[in-house]
Amino acid sequence: MLIFHIAEEKIGQGKFKDEPYGDFLVKKDGFIHCCTFDQLLEVANNNLKDINDDLMVLCINTFYLKSELKWERNNKNNKIFPHVYGLINSESIMEEVELKRNENGDFFISDELFNYSKYEKSCGAVIGHKFNDNYKFLLIGFDIGDKKICWGFPKGHMEKNETEIETVKREIKEEVGLDVKVISDFRSSTYFSYKKGVTLEAVYYAAISDSCYVKCQECEVEKYLWCDTKDVCNHLTFDCDKVIFDKLKVYFEEYING
Repeated sequence: MLIFHIAEEKIGQGKFKDEPYGDFLVKKDGFIHCCTFDQLLEVANNNLKDINDDLMVLCINTFYLKSELKWERNNKNNKIFPHVYGLINSESIMEEVELKRNENGDFFISDELFNYSKYEKSCGAVIGHKFNDNYKFLLIGFDIGDKKICWGFPKGHMEKNETEIETVKREIKEEVGLDVKVISDFRSSTYFSYKKGVTLEAVYYAAISDSCYVKCQECEVEKYLWCDTKDVCNHLTFDCDKVIFDKLKVYFEEYING
């Protein structure tokens, strides 16, 4: 899930993603004050309007948060807020977004910040299959409208009480009909917004399939390709997927040769 912390830009000095954040706050209060998305404006407009410096909202993914998170009641308003007991590690900070004011000096939710109002998570895999002496990787083509096909890797939304790897196996079986061995040592993720008000985290593992016979899920997968390593990025539609594959390529070579 996502929680949010409002920080003064001069304190963070634009380095929220380079090093752990909040040492001065932990020393002062014993923890770092955070809030949910629905609490952002209330916290900002009730407590921070007198601050003249620019403010930044740290969007924190609690899955990657290393410090303890507690939900505690505020004695002044009797509402429950998330408190981080320790530093906020840089890996947990998805994004830093400016908290903007209107002409009256009131804070408001900008379009950029609104994209973090809802968080979703999908899990999938980069699937390799050995053809003779070389591995190829599976790409799927899906329709995004106007008869345009985008190419990516199989993935899908997590269901309640599933682990990431359980989601990977289920979604791959549903989308392309393959049973795969998931290599859990490789895990990489990326964030993007596919519709207004929603940020999606896509988590990818490495996987190996003993079969190359793909059965595409109707209405979900239009086409598929098994691509040589050098051709994968030429077919992928989105740059974030290319970054994922570049990371996996290095790992996969070490895995199969080790």
